[in-house]
Amino acid sequence: MPAGPHGLLTARELMRNCVETSKSDEMTPTEVFSAYKLAEFPPTFHRMFEAKPVDQKIYKPDLKGPLHRPQYHLWIKPVLDIGTDPLMQQYMAAYISDSTMVETAILPHLARGFPFSMAFSLDHCLWFHQTKFDINEWMLWEQTSDFAGNSRTHTRARLWTRTGDLVMTAVQEGLARPVRKDS
Repeated sequence: MPAGPHGLLTARELMRNCVETSKSDEMTPTEVFSAYKLAEFPPTFHRMFEAKPVDQKIYKPDLKGPLHRPQYHLWIKPVLDIGTDPLMQQYMAAYISDSTMVETAILPHLARGFPFSMAFSLDHCLWFHQTKFDINEWMLWEQTSDFAGNSRTHTRARLWTRTGDLVMTAVQEGLARPVRKDS
């Protein structure tokens, strides 16, 4: 398991830092995306969940290195205790699963100048491997994207307990469109 979650900033704090520390009048695509997420991403998500990226530089990437397979790992848990009902535990895990998978696929492309205009999920599949788990505790949401191109994304993800038990697997095809250049 990677380090954390204690001592890590939340995703919202990192996005805010990305936007506030912009050094030019013209924002980079990553800064535009962070501003968009701050303004448009459902505020209910940040009131419902505390999400802490393992890579604290995820919104300020190194542009000099090679483009690697996109990965986005979050420590995540609900802000409020949701109880122990197994179905509610699964509902919350499913909600988490559709929150950042397209983002995982496009973040490195944004850093290299991809002019983002819209992104959303097209197909989403879940497999629960454990029937009893406690979503109230910190869990690792591990995401890897195998493909982003031709306006499509493909991302795989796994939800782990802190003790290393695999709870859920997800696969998602998403749509990510660039800004249209009108002729």
